Amino acid sequence: MTKQDYLDFLSIKHNHHWTGLERLGCSAANDINNLKSAVTILVDESIPLSSRFDRALSMLSGVGPATLTHILLVAFPDRYGVWNGTSEPEMRDRGLWPTFPHGASSGEKYEIVNSVLLTLAADLNIHLWTLDALWWESKLERENTGHYKDARFKAIWSMADQAEQTAR
Repeated sequence: MTKQDYLDFLSIKHNHHWTGLERLGCSAANDINNLKSAVTILVDESIPLSSRFDRALSMLSGVGPATLTHILLVAFPDRYGVWNGTSEPEMRDRGLWPTFPHGASSGEKYEIVNSVLLTLAADLNIHLWTLDALWWESKLERENTGHYKDARFKAIWSMADQAEQTAR
């Protein structure tokens, strides 16, 4: 993997699927050796998913769960779904967003989210790529019909959700 390979992966012009990855993720390419190490750890299935996810996340500046889960989907399209700013609100609005144990790490949360995504894809008899595209299509449809929640609603929902999780 070269720096340009990674930057191309982040760009909608090259990946033809996701927008916005390049906004923050580009800084990880400044240290290509660290980036390669983090991706190597992320895709090493001999390590538990939550551990490798958390380790890769901690190694990379400007990279969040969205970028890591996109990498996992590309590497293993039948085993890992995407957790991003499109899938999470779509799952929440459908009552599919899971609850997490108090103090769960990002990797532990992703394991739970991925389990839901795998079950949903299997129940619908579709690929994880297709599920990711359906989240995007649903988001666009709701934006176009005015049914999409605004930033204020999302902030209130997030506070309420955090309060609920704290109470648990």
